[in-house]
Amino acid sequence: MQRLLCYRQTSRLILERGQAKQLLFSPSDPDTNTSIKPSVTGVVLCDFSQLEADLTILATGAWTPSLLDLQGRLQATGQVVAYLPLTAAEAQELQALPVLLNLSTGYF
Repeated sequence: MQRLLCYRQTSRLILERGQAKQLLFSPSDPDTNTSIKPSVTGVVLCDFSQLEADLTILATGAWTPSLLDLQGRLQATGQVVAYLPLTAAEAQELQALPVLLNLSTGYF
């Protein structure tokens, strides 16, 4: 926590958290004939506010295709991080929820 406070005080790092709706890209220049790839300059959040940044890090896992067109190059999937034992009360509360698990294909 001390390190995070140090970064915030020096304005080198600002941590924001939200649900991204789409990425913001650098504008293309119609006056040039170069094929410069646009770069990500931030995100639009679900409340339509915008966060702009010099560096944008996506931690989207299986939801990556909702923000990036992967063009068939890869398939984003979700994986189990941990299995936790449930108490009897938790099992009772969750018993009606569907569970799909295929360890050979990774389908959940």
